[in-house]
Amino acid sequence: MDNILVELKNINKVFAGNKVIDDVNLKMKKGDFVTFLGPSGCGKTTLLRTVAGFYEPDFGEVIINGKNVENLPPYKRNTPMVFQEYALFPYMTVFDNVAYGLNIQKENKAVIKERVEKVLELMQLSNLKDRYPNQMSGGQQQRVAIARALVMNPDVLLLDEPLSNLDAKLREQVRVELRLIQKKLGLTMIYVTHDQQEALAMSDMIVVINKGLIHQCGSPTDIYFRPKTKFVADFIGTTNFVEGSVKDRTGSEVQVDYEGSILNVISDEPIKINEKSVISIRPESIKLSKKNKSGTAISLKGIIKHSMFLGEKVRYLVVDEYKKEWIVDSFDSGKEILSGEVIVNIDKDKPHLIYER
Repeated sequence: MDNILVELKNINKVFAGNKVIDDVNLKMKKGDFVTFLGPSGCGKTTLLRTVAGFYEPDFGEVIINGKNVENLPPYKRNTPMVFQEYALFPYMTVFDNVAYGLNIQKENKAVIKERVEKVLELMQLSNLKDRYPNQMSGGQQQRVAIARALVMNPDVLLLDEPLSNLDAKLREQVRVELRLIQKKLGLTMIYVTHDQQEALAMSDMIVVINKGLIHQCGSPTDIYFRPKTKFVADFIGTTNFVEGSVKDRTGSEVQVDYEGSILNVISDEPIKINEKSVISIRPESIKLSKKNKSGTAISLKGIIKHSMFLGEKVRYLVVDEYKKEWIVDSFDSGKEILSGEVIVNIDKDKPHLIYER
């Protein structure tokens, strides 16, 4: 495909006898915001550094703009990286920090001034250009680090957990700014994080990694609502797992036996009659009521064991008639908090069958 900017082919990396990256194949489109997401130690930063050129793969190819680059040093790849620690020079002003890479390339002074001032304006840093890093907030320092990378006109901008040192409110503000800039410039960005909400909020494509393996690539909605493995369903947000066996199917309508009750699921997976299955159901996809509702995938009797008021939602822990515990999120519930006996209702299009073989 002509719009593929970065391609990884059969990438493998071993440290001290441990396979950190296991035969990764991945294509990333030009202009996309791609997030490598996974738990600590899963290999996402190693994969990012392999794209940057800080690590050489033990086997495989790194292709950028149609060129094989795994033998090129980082400074020849045009893939600047923004680090978690910012790595600003404390004795340089904001202007000089941002201009550093252009000075190293011995760019014309007039060109440097024009490009630095343009990116400072873009990052809303023009009024801070004469300050030093220790005179700035964490959020401002982070914007300087991003500006220093942007001024190089990168083919791909790499970001290694760049917002993890910021407090929650500032982190949300900076990630919105970063996404808006990425869209405005049409930049290709590869972003590493272990924060699921961050990945869902910012990405065009999420690459979920665990133990060096890619479990799933897809849009945020695909990853969240249509996880391909139990790991993905469990790692992204909160979910309820139901195990059962397939009793019948007609086209995409699948009937799963759950403790003698029939759970109706919509799925095109090639699962067969009597085959064991795992169903993922998100907490917000479950509705609680005092009476049975028609047209649901399943209705179960339950008792509310615990409830937590979390502002925008109430989270319930419900035990059904088969002693299974369910997590249920009720949004915009007003001041009413349910208690006692309830009916657990799940609509037909909400359960997701995980076909993991």
